[in-house]
Amino acid sequence: MKRVKTLVIIVLLCSLGMNVYQGKDFSHIQQQKHRIKMQQVMATSQLKQIKNDNENIKHQLARQKIQLNNKGKSVNELNFNNKIRRFINVMNTFDPNTYRYRKNAVRNLISPKLYKQYFDHKLTYGDSNEVSSRLKRLNLYTQSKQGTKMKGLAVVNAESKSNHNPWEKNTFIYQITFNTATNKIEFVQNLGSSFKASDVQ
Repeated sequence: MKRVKTLVIIVLLCSLGMNVYQGKDFSHIQQQKHRIKMQQVMATSQLKQIKNDNENIKHQLARQKIQLNNKGKSVNELNFNNKIRRFINVMNTFDPNTYRYRKNAVRNLISPKLYKQYFDHKLTYGDSNEVSSRLKRLNLYTQSKQGTKMKGLAVVNAESKSNHNPWEKNTFIYQITFNTATNKIEFVQNLGSSFKASDVQ
């Protein structure tokens, strides 16, 4: 009888010891999981900070590039560049849902006559025929002093697609006349994909 009691006590002690060990082991696993989770949170936060820093550097470089490009340019040239860049961007960046908003976005950039030429027909009031477009690159070339008229060329690299078709690259060259007195674009002509030096004279 004593032996049986002794065996029972030994079994209970062993069982208790196993439970304590398993409890410690479980607690250790939980601590490891917590540490790993905290490391993941810190890594995600650091990655986000790196991305933000990279974006800030890109913006700083872009601003410096603009400042360097604008250095030595007259007020008229700066206005010419600014208005045409905004105009080209709006006219070449749209999708079927935003197409209709182009006319309001460029109203103050172009002359009333040019506005009428671009938007005085039904197609431009909201129908893009399911076409989307995005501007990829714009290069502007201006001439020297021309009184109140400033002429130049805009070389536009854009991509467009219809419905779910792949994006297609396009290059267009525009001759543009800007009125420095009214601060508006007066004339835009599509020269196609090639041009001669005489086109800007």
